[in-house]
Amino acid sequence: PELRIRGSTVEFEKVPTMIRVRASLSKTRLPYFTFLCSEGCTYLKEYLESRLMVGEELTPESPLIAPGERRVNATRKFLWSTKVGAILRGSRRAGKGGPTGIRGAGFDWRPYVLRAYADTALDIAESKGLISHPWRQFFMGHKGDIEARYSTNKGRLPPDMVEEMRAAYKRCEPYLQTISQGREEDPELTTLRTMVESGVLDLSKPNVRNYLIQKLGIEDAEVRVARMRESGLDEHTAFARIVCEELGIEPMRIEASKPESNDDPKRVISEDELERYLAEGWDVQTVLPSGRILIRKG
Repeated sequence: PELRIRGSTVEFEKVPTMIRVRASLSKTRLPYFTFLCSEGCTYLKEYLESRLMVGEELTPESPLIAPGERRVNATRKFLWSTKVGAILRGSRRAGKGGPTGIRGAGFDWRPYVLRAYADTALDIAESKGLISHPWRQFFMGHKGDIEARYSTNKGRLPPDMVEEMRAAYKRCEPYLQTISQGREEDPELTTLRTMVESGVLDLSKPNVRNYLIQKLGIEDAEVRVARMRESGLDEHTAFARIVCEELGIEPMRIEASKPESNDDPKRVISEDELERYLAEGWDVQTVLPSGRILIRKG
């Protein structure tokens, strides 16, 4: 509903753009809508414009996906789902237009794999708090509270709610897309992520810690590390977990070994121990919420 054709150009009024699914196409036999992310909009725009370039007249009733030769099923408004599946799967043979579809890209997947990919991506996004479970259910065409409300209101939801749902879907784009658009990552940060994942960087080194704190914008790093140390973790492991969280990688993938030296420049002590450590030249860094004290060797 948000797609517009002006001459030979296809434009989207809003991105992510809304896609309405009719009841006849839904497995639950109930209507719903979902969105198409910016990468998908780019592909759809290029595909529809290629059809316009060969002289096809596109109207609101035109099929979204059509055979390469429009003479095939030219009298039908829509294609059979099996025909759509065959088009998406494509062929490896270099025919008139070259290899096509999923097979043309070098994969032997069934089109259903694309749905499974989207389902998994939204599942991950939900686990990170980027989208609510009811909205995720609705976007996948599953029955739920939003679907019931949408059906009861005859295919309508409050405009403000629709825009909130669009914003939530946009937050999920990093997990749905295969490319990054509109947010170029610092090449140095990308290199850091790779080096941390592979264990090349020694997270126990002060210069590495200080650089990562500044580069990643980690706030209250000392306190966060100290809290983890209260639970029994050493400083190296605690800091590694914080870095992993900020970089979006799993701590289990960190292969860096722990420092061999046991001379830890920081300790978490009780108030009763404070006087002795101060006499030995230690400095107080901060008092933790638990009442224990983080100190550092002067």
